[in-house]
Amino acid sequence: MLKQQNWCSGCGNYVIFSVLKELIKELDYNLKDVVMITGCGCHGKMVYYYDWYGVNYIHGRAIPFALGVKKNNPNLKVIVCVGDGDTYSIGLSHFLAALEQDIDINILVHNNGRYALTKGQLTPVAHNHKNPLNIMKLAYASNCQFLARTTTQNKGDLKSIIKQAFEFNSLSFIDIIQLCVNYNPQIFENVRNEPDLEDPMSLGVFRTKIE
Repeated sequence: MLKQQNWCSGCGNYVIFSVLKELIKELDYNLKDVVMITGCGCHGKMVYYYDWYGVNYIHGRAIPFALGVKKNNPNLKVIVCVGDGDTYSIGLSHFLAALEQDIDINILVHNNGRYALTKGQLTPVAHNHKNPLNIMKLAYASNCQFLARTTTQNKGDLKSIIKQAFEFNSLSFIDIIQLCVNYNPQIFENVRNEPDLEDPMSLGVFRTKIE
């Protein structure tokens, strides 16, 4: 385990990192039963900063790898931290297939609207697009049973929603809008604190079970 986190000052990854560390302790998980799978992106090295098991996997493939881990050892708590560029482009088919399979893993997407490691290109969900991908609407149509969006701006809300997801006995998906200080410092200007499937930047819990 590396002791010093190393992201840009102000990066939303620090908030997500601390929330997960707090929750694992508060919920009294045995660290031997926790596994984190990360994808390719700034979030990816998060796996090296915890005391539990983890794998930093290849671009777009973290979710199917996590499914394999869970299928082979159903007693594990499997947390998948992936990026929006990682998941909503090259990994989109794997993401949607996982929603349909509905195996009990927790998918947390670090959404800053940018491919930050390659100098800030827009991801498919970036609000700067004329028609950004509405990932919540797509996940809802794919029968995702726990579906929510929050931000790193409100640590209390982020923690509350992740806690709900951890205690939900099925697949959960949380889209976490987070600050990228270098390439998308205005990302929070377009968020709206009201769940609306037609608005690709709205926040809230959209579903906690199949209706």
